[in-house]
Amino acid sequence: MKRRIKQVTKSSEFQNFLSWVISLYLKLVFLTTRWTWVNKDKANPYFETGSLIVCFWHGNLAMIPFMNFWPHKHILSMVSGHGDGMMVARTFKRLGIDYTTGSTNRGGARAFLALLEALRSNNIAAIIPDGPRGPARELNVGVIQLSRHGQAPIMPLAYATSRFIQFKSWDKFKLPLPFSKGVFIYGDPIQPQTTSDDMEIENWRKLVQTTISHLQDQADSFFNKEEK
Repeated sequence: MKRRIKQVTKSSEFQNFLSWVISLYLKLVFLTTRWTWVNKDKANPYFETGSLIVCFWHGNLAMIPFMNFWPHKHILSMVSGHGDGMMVARTFKRLGIDYTTGSTNRGGARAFLALLEALRSNNIAAIIPDGPRGPARELNVGVIQLSRHGQAPIMPLAYATSRFIQFKSWDKFKLPLPFSKGVFIYGDPIQPQTTSDDMEIENWRKLVQTTISHLQDQADSFFNKEEK
């Protein structure tokens, strides 16, 4: 019986159904939350024209698709081809973000080339740089190489809600709850470089990592400031 249940839950049909339920739930959260938008006007020129890489942490990815107000731009994300990764992929697909599968262990080169092609077509690559297994908030250097080869700026994204459930997972994933107050923050883009020097690439990686974390911390503390 347990084996049969496992087979059903891992089936494509069940995964598609569950992603539909999750996408409906996230739409409910979005529609019932009072949102504040920070730096959306500053982000507009980067989304409107040219290529762009957007980055956000794995623990705070649920509402990211709703930050896209530029439907004419194709957004391609890279996700793991197994387990939770495909659930994220299917859910994002229902919310307007396409995907290519790959990770550092399997299919990474193919996914990298697909993202590079998207950037060269003046579209957007969406990267979860501490996924799929962490460590949390530690940026994989792959996003730096993508920015370098695609000559595309990296824009950090972050959001937070006043009501959420936090899981005891490696990424401390936050599930937003309906009828909250929420904030979406668009970070300042970090411009691409052409360097191939290892130390300069590592400094660039640390800069992006720190910038995303600071932006997420800013979002998380937004409602604390409101209460004072």
